[in-house]
Amino acid sequence: MAFGAAFGGAPAYGAPAANPFATAAAPPAANPFAAPAAAAPGPFGAPPAVATGGFGGFGAPAATAGYGAPAANPFGAPAAPAAPASNPFGAPAATAGSSFGDRPVQLEQAGQSIDTISSISWAPSGRFLCTAGWDAKVRVFQLNAMPPAANAGATYKGAQNSIGAPVLDAKWLAEDQLVFCGLNRQVQIWNVTANSLTAVGIHDAGVRNVVPIPEMGAVVSAGFDKALRVFDVRTPRCVHVVPLASTVMSMDAALDLVVVAGGQIKTSSTKAYNHRAGAIELFNMRMLPRPERQFESPLKFQSRVVKVFPDASSFVLGSVEGRCTFRLRDAARDGVKDAGGFNFRCHRDTRNNAYCVNAIDTQPNTGGAPGPGRSRPFSDVFITGGSNGSITLWDRGLRKRVSEQWPGRPQTPISALKFDPTGYYLAYAHGYDWSKGSLGRKEHMAEWGPQATSLHIHNVTEDDMTPRR
Repeated sequence: MAFGAAFGGAPAYGAPAANPFATAAAPPAANPFAAPAAAAPGPFGAPPAVATGGFGGFGAPAATAGYGAPAANPFGAPAAPAAPASNPFGAPAATAGSSFGDRPVQLEQAGQSIDTISSISWAPSGRFLCTAGWDAKVRVFQLNAMPPAANAGATYKGAQNSIGAPVLDAKWLAEDQLVFCGLNRQVQIWNVTANSLTAVGIHDAGVRNVVPIPEMGAVVSAGFDKALRVFDVRTPRCVHVVPLASTVMSMDAALDLVVVAGGQIKTSSTKAYNHRAGAIELFNMRMLPRPERQFESPLKFQSRVVKVFPDASSFVLGSVEGRCTFRLRDAARDGVKDAGGFNFRCHRDTRNNAYCVNAIDTQPNTGGAPGPGRSRPFSDVFITGGSNGSITLWDRGLRKRVSEQWPGRPQTPISALKFDPTGYYLAYAHGYDWSKGSLGRKEHMAEWGPQATSLHIHNVTEDDMTPRR
């Protein structure tokens, strides 16, 4: 489809600006991030205004303050909150929601089967979202209703089809631009307005994750080549290549903090079937290439996903054994067991029947004040999605499980999930995650057919965020 017409001719990716990385010396003395220069006009400032009717739009878009800042968004009358209950992380939930009751989003032509969705991302305005998939496509959808409304749904607008390899991660840079990565080893920008691709950089192997750092005009990527790479996307060029301890299982970043969860460091005595957890490496973007912290994962088995809180004060790591760990940034020191954090079980039927933690996200309502229509803020809330098909909300401050939801398809893995910039919508995807091998995929396809992969949008209510008795 003609994306340019759909977006109303929004400006293309910013022209190259004065580059603060131009004179990078040998690390760590001269670090381009050590003293950020005044922000040059570039992709990470205030997002470009989207023309009325863009992408079939909603009229004038909601105002946004800088990259990803939530706009004023009326929520309507809140649901009556239930009385909070004492519910430690380890204890089973007494009551679990039976179903979110959300309608699936049509992913493409009706009846067409697509492969698993690997990641979900929302545009800064919250008007659009994108998905990355194992079928080598990045898809864009437009939200059908603003302000938030129950069962709002979204409309498929188009896809980038010329990638040629599975896409593992995709994030919005601006209102009409995406950065994505995958098994083709490249980090690329898709200008949706012009429907054009720009190569930002390349790894020596597949790229697991890519994260924009808007405060620094940079993009960070981590790959299976055991390397963390930092790109100035305005040039574009690579300004740092940081060797890692092991193959990357997951990477995330916020503000100046980058957290890399690695696989086990292999030795000559390591068994092929050994899936022990590996190293956790924390990097300060102003101190590259040296890690700020490096320690062994507190979990026993392989890391699956890591998520950094928006304030960069802490992070959550999930593993293949139905267990997570919460860690404070400043307390995660070498050799200090359980310093500033705790482990907890999740996505389990019984003590011995555990499922992979596939996705983690944090509530973006971090302003310290309640959002419109809410009686309290939810900045301490984070959410996990597992191979057992459940979505669980947690409170890091109270160390409580808030609620556990089963979105209509029990035992169908949650492969990805993401809150919108305001925290009023949650997009999540069902799809096979290979946790049961190729035989499990055959069973999954036989059971669900064209609906083997699905995308849903949930209207998040205060009741969802309230601990249940």
